[in-house]
Amino acid sequence: MLKIVLQLKKLLIKKSLLVFLLSINLYANNTSILNGNWVFKEYSVDRQSEPYHLLNITLDIRDNNQINGKFEYFFRWFSRIEEPKNFTSTLSNDIFEFAFDSNFGGKNGKVRIKINDDCSLDWVLLKEPEGEYYAPFKAHLLPDKLEVNQYCKKQDILLKVRKYIQVQKQPLYSKPNIKTKMYLIKGDRVEVLEEKDDWLYILYHGKKDIKAWIPKNSVE
Repeated sequence: MLKIVLQLKKLLIKKSLLVFLLSINLYANNTSILNGNWVFKEYSVDRQSEPYHLLNITLDIRDNNQINGKFEYFFRWFSRIEEPKNFTSTLSNDIFEFAFDSNFGGKNGKVRIKINDDCSLDWVLLKEPEGEYYAPFKAHLLPDKLEVNQYCKKQDILLKVRKYIQVQKQPLYSKPNIKTKMYLIKGDRVEVLEEKDDWLYILYHGKKDIKAWIPKNSVE
């Protein structure tokens, strides 16, 4: 009888050790593949000192496609603030969704986010919360700071320098000294793709992506 008990104890110890080792292995493999912060800003023409809209998202995506995130939204020059909200989700084909409740009373809102090849995010409000809330219907968010990036395909784009327009109204140029009818306004964020003498070739993400030349002294 004693021998049988000892054998059972050995089996239990081996089983416990195996479970422990498996859990360590799973945890070790569950590493972050994309971790950082993304921002969407829009300014009004008559008020350039602070953004009219500001959406901020933090994500940590693990190699098992599990996501821990947080978002906050500032509307109408910070007069309406959706306080930071934590969420979890699962990534599938570059897309994930999550539900949220508004601190203004709205319940059961739903958001879909797509991760693009250049690590920008496209936010779509799939379902409006039932009740008062503040959140954009659509937004294009750019990486503000990436701690880890083993996911996005066009990682070279992330190395481009990002700057902000510092003049009230900056015309865009198809070539240096050849002006177009398009322009950017103070606070617009651009990516510098190329430098040439006193000019910068930039990329602006808006309703559509725009590439153009601007003078170096127009950004900060």
